Amino acid sequence: MAANGQHAQKWARIKKDMLERPFLAFKIGLTPEEVEVYFGEGRPSPQRILEIDQLLDQEQAKKIARMQPVLAKLVGPRGASQFAEKMGLDGMTIKYIIEGNSRLLGHDMISKIEVFLSYITDFIVSLENQQDTKYHIRLQANRLKLSTEKVATKLQSVLPYFDDLPVRDKKSKKVFGKYPGDDFKIRQLESTLKHSITALQEVQAELNDLVEHFIQ
Repeated sequence: MAANGQHAQKWARIKKDMLERPFLAFKIGLTPEEVEVYFGEGRPSPQRILEIDQLLDQEQAKKIARMQPVLAKLVGPRGASQFAEKMGLDGMTIKYIIEGNSRLLGHDMISKIEVFLSYITDFIVSLENQQDTKYHIRLQANRLKLSTEKVATKLQSVLPYFDDLPVRDKKSKKVFGKYPGDDFKIRQLESTLKHSITALQEVQAELNDLVEHFIQ
């Protein structure tokens, strides 16, 4: 029973990947008859599921091998983290590819890297991943939107502190309206503004990259 459950989970993952990228099924050699059955309610035998999974792994390995020299030339191992961050990926992912690591990546991650490379080099996106271009651009835009909203929320939380700032009389040097906790509020305002400016500068830089590579 446990083995059947594992096969069912594996097939659910495989089917999802192929439904999102229909050409992938034909690329790994499935017949039209198999596609018609498997994309419907049918399910391959456990042995056939393993065979299809191996074929998909081989296809992924080919894609990784095709990206490796492009990334190695474009990024280099030291720039992996910075490059990966622009795509919302872990720096180790790019480093693994550059170093020729045989670890397989998911189809979503591969298509994301392919799309990004296609915009900044003459790299050609795999046929089954070409429909993902707009999706990945929206993903990047939404990530920047969330970062900006996070900064806005933080700024909104300290806005009332401006109303509570004490006033020092120029002649008497006496501070009016100063209460316990005011020093904390002032430090919070200064700190929040400083970090918000830095965060927004990072968002602006990433937005510039997005516009340069994907829009203009």
